[in-house]
Amino acid sequence: MTRHRTRYLAIYELTLEATRRPALAEALSGMVAATLDVTIGEHRALGLDTSPAQVQALITLFSGVLLTLAAGPPEAVTPNATGALARCLVAGVLATVPGVPTSPPRRGQRRGHADQPRLDH
Repeated sequence: MTRHRTRYLAIYELTLEATRRPALAEALSGMVAATLDVTIGEHRALGLDTSPAQVQALITLFSGVLLTLAAGPPEAVTPNATGALARCLVAGVLATVPGVPTSPPRRGQRRGHADQPRLDH
Protein backbone atom coordinates (compact mmCIF):
# COMPACT_ATOMS: atom_id res chain seq x y z
CA MET A 1 0.00 0.00 0.00
CA THR A 2 2.76 2.42 0.80
CA ARG A 3 4.28 2.02 -2.67
CA HIS A 4 1.20 1.45 -4.83
CA ARG A 5 -1.46 3.77 -3.41
CA THR A 6 -2.31 5.29 -6.81
CA ARG A 7 -2.68 1.83 -8.34
CA TYR A 8 -5.14 0.74 -5.65
CA LEU A 9 -7.15 3.94 -6.01
CA ALA A 10 -7.39 3.30 -9.76
CA ILE A 11 -8.59 -0.26 -9.16
CA TYR A 12 -11.34 0.96 -6.82
CA GLU A 13 -12.37 3.70 -9.25
CA LEU A 14 -12.56 1.11 -12.03
CA THR A 15 -14.62 -1.20 -9.83
CA LEU A 16 -17.08 1.58 -9.07
CA GLU A 17 -17.31 2.49 -12.78
CA ALA A 18 -18.11 -1.16 -13.53
CA THR A 19 -21.38 -0.77 -11.60
CA ARG A 20 -22.51 1.54 -14.41
CA ARG A 21 -20.98 -0.32 -17.36
CA PRO A 22 -22.01 -3.96 -17.87
CA ALA A 23 -19.16 -4.77 -20.28
CA LEU A 24 -16.61 -3.51 -17.78
CA ALA A 25 -18.33 -5.46 -15.00
CA GLU A 26 -18.07 -8.63 -17.10
CA ALA A 27 -14.36 -8.07 -17.74
CA LEU A 28 -13.69 -7.43 -14.07
CA SER A 29 -15.66 -10.53 -13.13
CA GLY A 30 -13.20 -12.65 -15.12
CA MET A 31 -10.30 -10.99 -13.32
CA VAL A 32 -11.91 -11.66 -9.94
CA ALA A 33 -12.31 -15.36 -10.76
CA ALA A 34 -8.69 -15.57 -11.94
CA THR A 35 -7.49 -13.83 -8.77
CA LEU A 36 -9.37 -16.36 -6.64
CA ASP A 37 -7.85 -19.28 -8.57
CA VAL A 38 -4.31 -17.89 -8.32
CA THR A 39 -4.70 -17.15 -4.62
CA ILE A 40 -6.02 -20.64 -3.89
CA GLY A 41 -3.00 -22.00 -5.76
CA GLU A 42 -0.69 -19.89 -3.60
CA HIS A 43 -2.34 -21.24 -0.46
CA ARG A 44 -1.89 -24.82 -1.70
CA ALA A 45 1.78 -24.12 -2.48
CA LEU A 46 2.19 -22.97 1.13
CA GLY A 47 0.61 -26.19 2.36
CA LEU A 48 -2.62 -24.51 3.47
CA ASP A 49 -5.92 -26.33 3.09
CA THR A 50 -7.83 -23.06 2.94
CA SER A 51 -11.23 -23.47 1.31
CA PRO A 52 -12.27 -21.30 -1.63
CA ALA A 53 -14.76 -19.56 0.70
CA GLN A 54 -11.97 -18.76 3.17
CA VAL A 55 -9.72 -17.46 0.40
CA GLN A 56 -12.59 -15.31 -0.87
CA ALA A 57 -13.09 -14.02 2.68
CA LEU A 58 -9.41 -13.05 2.87
CA ILE A 59 -9.56 -11.29 -0.50
CA THR A 60 -12.69 -9.41 0.56
CA LEU A 61 -11.20 -8.43 3.92
CA PHE A 62 -7.93 -7.28 2.34
CA SER A 63 -9.87 -5.29 -0.25
CA GLY A 64 -11.78 -3.47 2.47
CA VAL A 65 -8.61 -2.68 4.36
CA LEU A 66 -6.86 -1.52 1.19
CA LEU A 67 -9.77 0.77 0.29
CA THR A 68 -9.71 2.27 3.78
CA LEU A 69 -5.95 2.80 3.63
CA ALA A 70 -5.99 4.16 0.08
CA ALA A 71 -8.77 6.63 0.84
CA GLY A 72 -7.17 7.85 4.05
CA PRO A 73 -4.29 10.26 4.50
CA PRO A 74 -1.10 8.79 3.00
CA GLU A 75 0.97 9.71 6.05
CA ALA A 76 -1.19 7.40 8.20
CA VAL A 77 -0.14 4.37 6.16
CA THR A 78 3.04 2.85 7.51
CA PRO A 79 4.62 -0.56 6.91
CA ASN A 80 4.11 -1.45 10.59
CA ALA A 81 0.42 -0.51 10.53
CA THR A 82 -0.30 -2.37 7.30
CA GLY A 83 1.66 -5.43 8.47
CA ALA A 84 -0.31 -5.56 11.71
CA LEU A 85 -3.61 -5.36 9.83
CA ALA A 86 -2.56 -8.10 7.43
CA ARG A 87 -1.52 -10.41 10.27
CA CYS A 88 -4.85 -9.87 12.04
CA LEU A 89 -6.87 -10.63 8.92
CA VAL A 90 -4.93 -13.77 8.06
CA ALA A 91 -5.01 -15.04 11.64
CA GLY A 92 -8.77 -14.55 11.79
CA VAL A 93 -9.42 -16.54 8.64
CA LEU A 94 -6.83 -19.23 9.42
CA ALA A 95 -8.43 -19.72 12.84
CA THR A 96 -11.35 -21.29 10.99
CA VAL A 97 -9.11 -23.99 9.44
CA PRO A 98 -8.52 -27.01 11.73
CA GLY A 99 -4.85 -27.83 12.18
CA VAL A 100 -3.49 -24.59 10.76
CA PRO A 101 -1.36 -22.25 12.91
CA THR A 102 -3.38 -19.39 14.34
CA SER A 103 -0.96 -16.81 12.98
CA PRO A 104 0.90 -16.52 9.69
CA PRO A 105 4.68 -16.86 9.80
CA ARG A 106 6.59 -13.65 10.41
CA ARG A 107 9.09 -12.52 7.80
CA GLY A 108 12.03 -14.90 7.77
CA GLN A 109 10.10 -17.60 9.64
CA ARG A 110 8.85 -20.72 7.92
CA ARG A 111 5.43 -22.18 8.62
CA GLY A 112 5.40 -25.01 11.12
CA HIS A 113 8.21 -23.87 13.40
CA ALA A 114 7.89 -25.18 16.92
CA ASP A 115 7.49 -21.69 18.37
CA GLN A 116 4.22 -21.12 16.54
CA PRO A 117 1.02 -22.02 18.38
CA ARG A 118 -1.21 -24.52 16.62
CA LEU A 119 -4.92 -25.09 16.93
CA ASP A 120 -4.53 -28.86 17.15
CA HIS A 121 -2.28 -28.93 20.25
